[in-house]
Amino acid sequence: MNDFEEEKLTPEQVARLEADAKLPQPERTEAERLAPFKDENCYLHIYGQSQWHGEAFIVANKQALLMLKKAIEDAVANGHGFISAFQGDGEGYNTLIARVDNPQDFDRLANSYTEEIASDKREDAIWPWDMGSIRKANEDSQEWLEEKYSKEEE
Repeated sequence: MNDFEEEKLTPEQVARLEADAKLPQPERTEAERLAPFKDENCYLHIYGQSQWHGEAFIVANKQALLMLKKAIEDAVANGHGFISAFQGDGEGYNTLIARVDNPQDFDRLANSYTEEIASDKREDAIWPWDMGSIRKANEDSQEWLEEKYSKEEE
């Protein structure tokens, strides 16, 4: 190589030099940031009815559907169940499931419609977060999350 030829660096050498120089990396999009986790996580979106006679929707990946199935089986057997899942934006949340055995209790449960015109305005309506079985499912889900993340930190 003479004085006027430029040395070509391999991509690995360029990456190492950039890391050594601590060059600022371009901002990653949310999709790029979450891409490595998409196959591992339970992705579950639940859309409630907007008003009377409207559809409700469950959209999920296979892993979330299997976990939802298990949570429903737990609720059938034990009165409550839960699934920890993620929205597509990466935000995690718990879905808590309660079994209600008394048909009259459904008359008192708050309606879950999302549009104002159909929202439940009864003062004596029972909301899910006031149910003992939902509180128990929440406690179980919190214990599971604490155990899961304490193992990951070790």
